[in-house]
Amino acid sequence: MINLASIRSHEIFSTVAVGFLAYKVWRLQPQRETAQTILKGIVNTLTNKSRYYYGHSKRVMLISKCICDALDINGRDRENILDAAYLHDIGKIRVDLALLDKPDKLTETEWETMRKHPLVGYDILKDFGIHADVLAMVLYHHENFDGTGYPLQLNGGNIPLGARIIRVADAIDAMGSDRAYRKALPFDVINEELRKCVDTQFDPDIVAKATNGLNKRIRLILAQGRV
Repeated sequence: MINLASIRSHEIFSTVAVGFLAYKVWRLQPQRETAQTILKGIVNTLTNKSRYYYGHSKRVMLISKCICDALDINGRDRENILDAAYLHDIGKIRVDLALLDKPDKLTETEWETMRKHPLVGYDILKDFGIHADVLAMVLYHHENFDGTGYPLQLNGGNIPLGARIIRVADAIDAMGSDRAYRKALPFDVINEELRKCVDTQFDPDIVAKATNGLNKRIRLILAQGRV
């Protein structure tokens, strides 16, 4: 039995580690609704500054779901994308909370640390029997469409479709959420920024879906995250 009282809730490690444990329970449970209730109950005990990282993962998963709907992605492919979206930032378990919440510009050394989190996440998850496609999406979710991303500088169709979807969903939530250094951006500004980065950071087809027909659904997800 997990003793939640013994968890140091002010550390990012606690948020991610407990969230991941709950995720494993969720995947193993025959009744997902019951397991989702367990997940919410565990995460809700963590009333600390690191709550954002759970909320972020959930919103990225929901935004990715909207994009999957628009692209008519179903079955196991859809399930893998949503699993990867939930777990995409698990590698931040090894990033100091002070760095994650830093209000100032990161130094190059600090950026080096941050850029390692996709590979760290891959290394953590590969020992848990996670599907290979999910592992690839977690590893490549910071690759850019033009090949300037990390960790392997993949480009275009060489980046798994799920990773390209998560890249856009992650950016939408990052811009649409309060951060230590700024308030959430208005949705019109988010759309403009996405369009500016088409063919450089983002897949143009995915951005077209996210900035057109999905606007209402994504706005609602972001609005609920600010409550």
